[in-house]
Amino acid sequence: MRIGRKLGISLVALAAGATSLLAVTGPADAATSAAPDCTTVKSAYVGNGWYLNSPGYNATHGSSFNCYLELGDRNNAAVKWLQYNIWYCYGEPYGDIVRDGYYGPQTKNYVQDLQSSFKVPATGIYGPKTRSAISWRLYNPKLKVWSENCYSPV
Repeated sequence: MRIGRKLGISLVALAAGATSLLAVTGPADAATSAAPDCTTVKSAYVGNGWYLNSPGYNATHGSSFNCYLELGDRNNAAVKWLQYNIWYCYGEPYGDIVRDGYYGPQTKNYVQDLQSSFKVPATGIYGPKTRSAISWRLYNPKLKVWSENCYSPV
């Protein structure tokens, strides 16, 4: 099932609004001691029954997407989802990304490459600015279907 152009534009606009609520200020996606690691995949409603799933963590009050993944993170649903999303949404030259839940040198290099192409500081660390820049598949739980296309939240 393809999402129509009008719906796609609406989803991007809604996701941009949701993203602005989740955004972290700062010059880069550099992890700090106060910034948590992403440990799971969280959903954010973007409209018309569609949800954006991306790496997040369980916060004291609900969940948050303001978290970080970096070289050495492993056995983590968030890393695996990021890897899958890069594979699905960007294909070649990222089609050979290993989707094993280990944020190794290959994942770091691919994230760094995407950051460069989207004018995000190319640290190789996944964080809120990277999440907002890259495209994601959307999910509609009522229809039990994933979007065929990928959408950027901004």
